[in-house]
Amino acid sequence: MPIFEPALITYIIFALIILLGVSFIFIAHLYDRLKKITAGSQGSFEEIITEVQGKLTDYETFKKHTQEAHLHLENKTSLIKGSLDCFSFKAFDGLGGGKNSFIVPFLNEHGDGFLLSTIDTRERVNIFAKSVENWKSERPLTDEEEQVLTNVKK
Repeated sequence: MPIFEPALITYIIFALIILLGVSFIFIAHLYDRLKKITAGSQGSFEEIITEVQGKLTDYETFKKHTQEAHLHLENKTSLIKGSLDCFSFKAFDGLGGGKNSFIVPFLNEHGDGFLLSTIDTRERVNIFAKSVENWKSERPLTDEEEQVLTNVKK
């Protein structure tokens, strides 16, 4: 007595042929979809990837140049820390007049640069420049100049 009857084997073979046909139709459908996806409206998938890689390389070059320019500008601007502040004061107490004397610091973030000071009197205006290194000057500073260094250092 055979394990499978010939009619059952026929049905199994017929079912496998139908399953195989459905698989081929499904594979053909997937192939068409993949072909449409990779073809695209702007060229083949490979061409698009090559173009995107080229643009990415260009972007990375641009990014590198931008970062270098930013660093260069940051270094330049660090040289003028505090130079936008003008500290006015009254040079001679009790002699009238307003706060016509002033000090402008031109210092970088390390405290290197100079102080530009003016003393306003009735007859003239005196201008002084004192170099500063590491927040200190070799020349004696007035109380107002010391105060300006303290304020800018903060």
